[in-house]
Amino acid sequence: MITGALGGLWVVGWLWYTRGSGDELKGVALPIGTALRLTGRILGRRAFWMLAVSAIVINSANFYLADWIPLYLKSSRGFAFAAGNILSIAVYAGISSGNILVGLFVRKMVDKGLPVYLAKRRALLVSCVFMSMAVPAGFTPYRYLALVCLVLTGAGVEAFWSFI
Repeated sequence: MITGALGGLWVVGWLWYTRGSGDELKGVALPIGTALRLTGRILGRRAFWMLAVSAIVINSANFYLADWIPLYLKSSRGFAFAAGNILSIAVYAGISSGNILVGLFVRKMVDKGLPVYLAKRRALLVSCVFMSMAVPAGFTPYRYLALVCLVLTGAGVEAFWSFI
């Protein structure tokens, strides 16, 4: 109820803030032929497909981490369901921290004199290493080590997502 009420207040505030700006927000009509040509050009670019595949993979991993962790901790790692729910907070914290930590990492590398593009490449490499921590999470017999691996996986997924 609180979230819904806050969302309702946000909508009221947004409508008040944007009142009278309808003409500015309408955009420009685009002929269908131009739209089809632009769509074809976009679909023909390698960068588009790299982005699309990355988004599908990252969204799938993010969905798993966000929605299935409590059940995984219960069914595969032997935690009581309530304990799995509480421990999943650590995974969510890892997910949330990935966005912030990757920015801090890039800033630190740039402050040390690394060009921005190289700092971003290193950050992507580190996020990929963190994402790969899902592999040992599946193989370790130690459930708390698996949890730590999933926290790192979540941080890596969100750090990578920051670049997409």
